Amino acid sequence: MLVFVVDITERKQAQDALLAAQAELAHAARVATLGELSASIAHEVNQPLAAIVTSGEAGLRWLRRDVPDLKEVATTIGHVVAQGRRASEIVTRIRTFLKKAAPQQDLLQIGEVIEEATALVARELAKDDVALIVEPQHGLPPVRGRIQLQQVLVNLLINASQAMSGRPGSRVITLRAGTVDSETLAITVRDSGPGIPPDDMARLFDPFFTTKDGMGLAICRTTLEAHGGRLSVVSTPGSGATFHLTLPYSQEHASP
Repeated sequence: MLVFVVDITERKQAQDALLAAQAELAHAARVATLGELSASIAHEVNQPLAAIVTSGEAGLRWLRRDVPDLKEVATTIGHVVAQGRRASEIVTRIRTFLKKAAPQQDLLQIGEVIEEATALVARELAKDDVALIVEPQHGLPPVRGRIQLQQVLVNLLINASQAMSGRPGSRVITLRAGTVDSETLAITVRDSGPGIPPDDMARLFDPFFTTKDGMGLAICRTTLEAHGGRLSVVSTPGSGATFHLTLPYSQEHASP
């Protein structure tokens, strides 16, 4: 009878250390995901809340005039209601995400998505003296997606406005939409700001790259990729930045 005795103490210690390291890595990944999501939530919810405050203050000023302008008051109340609904939609999307509910994709007219997104940021752009030029191609086919596409455009427009904040001269954002080929459409958002520093370009879409101009870009790219699209940027210092979005058409738009 031949008997072997092997001391596996070191192997067991190594396995325990590996399991501990994997647990730490999993925890770090959860923290990173939560941090990115929290930053995105705060950024998204803050926009309608700020608009509600601005509209409410404007409504109070109209009411406090010697002769209250009830038409303007009604208009500002309409803005408050619209922004309140937008905040509610954001919370609903977050709850759906956390419940891991099956994602629902609708047939979206990209022209309507652009129109609604620009309407949501119109007051904020006007407050910062930013001119918005929208040039959509006529008759764009629909895309299959979710309302998050609208929030991507809102984030890019707000970021472009912030990039030009305090900059002398004209501040212009140009949004264009058109076809690329028989399967893809493209949207570009271009600003007349100072551009993105070369050192920041490589990190621009990193989750924890939290400069004012970079807020939400990681989420924007993830959202586009979830819709089968892409998000990229080109920038020349001193000549502004241009974000390029591509999305596939819905196959349902084709004529039978």
